[in-house]
Amino acid sequence: MRHREFLCLLLELSVVTVCVVGLISAVYGRGGQKAWFLGPFVLTFGALLPTFLKGRNLADIGFRAERIGLSLRLLGQACLVISPLVICWVLVLRHSGIGPPLRVLVPRDHWLSWLGFQFACVALPEEVFFRGYLLGNMLLLLKMAAGKDCTAIEILGIVLTACIFAVSHVLVLGNVSSMVTFFPGLIFGWLFVRTKSLIAPVLFHGLANAGYGLVTTRLV
Repeated sequence: MRHREFLCLLLELSVVTVCVVGLISAVYGRGGQKAWFLGPFVLTFGALLPTFLKGRNLADIGFRAERIGLSLRLLGQACLVISPLVICWVLVLRHSGIGPPLRVLVPRDHWLSWLGFQFACVALPEEVFFRGYLLGNMLLLLKMAAGKDCTAIEILGIVLTACIFAVSHVLVLGNVSSMVTFFPGLIFGWLFVRTKSLIAPVLFHGLANAGYGLVTTRLV
């Protein structure tokens, strides 16, 4: 019975991930910016549909309000540690004559709507799918395979999900430099595992996108 559950979950994660990433790649490849609204929809639908069909609780994929204090505290710590590192990295690239791997242009006249877009249409749906659905179920899958729950399982789940997150960006954007998203993917995963909630990952993801856009616009 346990073996069957493992195979069913493995098949589900594989099929859902391939379908979601493939659909977004196809849509963006053909529709470009005109079809921007389909990406958030596909990611959210891809996470919620199998969750409802399997009768799972939304809390299992991070929809919970508990640990708000812990979420905000870890969010602040992550921002304090990561922000200086990103600024230093961009400055080093600049002085080396190398541009940032992903150039983000922040529109001066519509920066507020751009900021809202980063949180609502990028950070939220990506975290719902990659951390809530994929990482949440990936950890369950790894625990069933190992027959135990330990820190190594959590680290492996975070790394694997960050890899899938980065490869998905490469496939969708068609730019191999998008692999750099692997590193923030590790932080998003760590925040999700520590808090069991999407609050910290979503907020940090949005802040990371906004901060990176600001830094690359002002310093490069």
